[in-house]
Amino acid sequence: MTTEHIGHEVLIVALEEAGWRQVGRRSGVYVRLAGPAQSTTTSLLVPVNPEMEDYQDSLDDVLGRLVHSVTEGQRAQRVLDYAQAHATDWTEAAAQPEGGTRP
Repeated sequence: MTTEHIGHEVLIVALEEAGWRQVGRRSGVYVRLAGPAQSTTTSLLVPVNPEMEDYQDSLDDVLGRLVHSVTEGQRAQRVLDYAQAHATDWTEAAAQPEGGTRP
């Protein structure tokens, strides 16, 4: 995924609006943000100097990690939703005697 239309300023603000917080920085190089408690990605280094040779690759990497985190979160949520939706069915099935009928 490419971020060529997303600047680091916009990305940092978007992350902060989503509950991320700045926990470190190297002036003119990067900003480190820590994810919210429910995030599977613990921290991100967002490059802040477009003049650096690897700026675009680093920005693309940040977005890729975010996409992966969201995807993993969605997979986990689907598993939980499925389990919750079928918990009643499983509980009822487990409570039935082996023949499948209740007395």
